[in-house]
This record gives sequence, structure tokens and C-alpha cells, in this order.
Amino acid sequence: MILRLTYIRILLAALITSAAITSPFAQSGQPPAAPPDAPASTYSVTGPASASPDRPLTIPEQRLLAEYPLGSCEFASGFDAEIKECTIAIDSGKFGGLNLSRALDKRAKAYKAKKQYDLALADLTRAITANPHIGWTTRGELYVEMGDKEHAIADYQKALELDPKNDQIRDALAYLGVTLPPAPP
Repeated sequence: MILRLTYIRILLAALITSAAITSPFAQSGQPPAAPPDAPASTYSVTGPASASPDRPLTIPEQRLLAEYPLGSCEFASGFDAEIKECTIAIDSGKFGGLNLSRALDKRAKAYKAKKQYDLALADLTRAITANPHIGWTTRGELYVEMGDKEHAIADYQKALELDPKNDQIRDALAYLGVTLPPAPP
């Protein structure tokens, strides 16, 4: 399992860092359709760092890239590694929307663990701007850790609006003294 995970990490890192996808996939997070003239088993990617700029991706590579579009950022372990790998993904400019929010959220959690609250707060605010469904709960947790109950409650309430059946958010609000109606069925 460890060898397989290492192989996946290496493959994804190579795909993410050496190839610029020539479709909206990087922004939308949706797998692209193969060009009409491409063989069914390939999809063309190009990039200045590629040994072969027109090297087609194999079906397994396409599936890996679709499942783990952020590459090493998703697999990094340890706070410093998470910050480094997610910064590379964020600064690449290849991601927007959901994928950008996920990378920012993961990096913010690493900053929070290192008690770098200003950096974590900036990342979470940016994550929420990129995709309003990501970051509210994490930012609520950050505000609790910072001792800012008012902002924590506001963020948890927004998270609860998006996911009204989430018991963890409901428990966090109860912990902060907020009385809520019963969860919807």
C-alpha cells in the first residue's frame, strides 16, 4: 500500500508540475472530453517542462488526475509539507473554484496547527471567496481557537445553512451556547 501510494504521489507530482492542461479542467475540476481526433485511450496535455509536449495521458493517468487534481497537495503529510505543496498548487494559477478552495483550506489547517492564525484566516477567507461551500466550518474552528466567539458562531451558522443536517456543526454551535431547533429529517 505504501509503495502504491508513493507511486501515485510521484505520478501526480509529475503530471501536475510538468504539464499545463489545455482545457478548462484546471479551473472547473471536471474531467475534459478527449479531442475528437484523439484515440479513445488518450488525452493530450502540453507544457514547457514536458519531455514530449504532446505526450498523451493514459486512461489511468486521466483517472488519477481527475480524482486528485491537486496532486502532491492532497497527499502531503506534515504541516510544513502541506504548506509547501499546497502553496505550489495555489501559486500555479491552474486551479480555481472548488479545487482552489480545497488547497487553501488544507493549507489553512496546517497554518492553524502551527498557530499562524493570520495566515490561516487569510487562506480561509480566500477559500470561501473562491467557493462559498468550502471553509466556513474550518474558519469557525479557527475563530474558536482564537477566542473570537462572535465570528465563530457566524461562520458555523453559515456552514449550517449549507448543511443543515451536519451534527458536528450543530454540536459546535451548542458548545458555543447557541440554541438550535431540531435538525431537519
